[in-house]
Amino acid sequence: MKQPDFKSCQFCGSKVLKFRWQVFSNRTKHLRVDCEKCGRCLGYAPQTEEFLGRLIGVRTGHLPEI
Repeated sequence: MKQPDFKSCQFCGSKVLKFRWQVFSNRTKHLRVDCEKCGRCLGYAPQTEEFLGRLIGVRTGHLPEI
């Protein structure tokens, strides 16, 4: 399966994506990506500066605590 690029929704084509933390039952944090238009989960983005900067409520240049 091809890794999503997280630039647009592969289901509806929307470019409005929501990045947020999801904590699994083993207490590990994962960067979940959802489509704002259709509501589908698009997967989990790598925890790199590129994607961490797109988290909801995060100012550019300030990485959140992981």
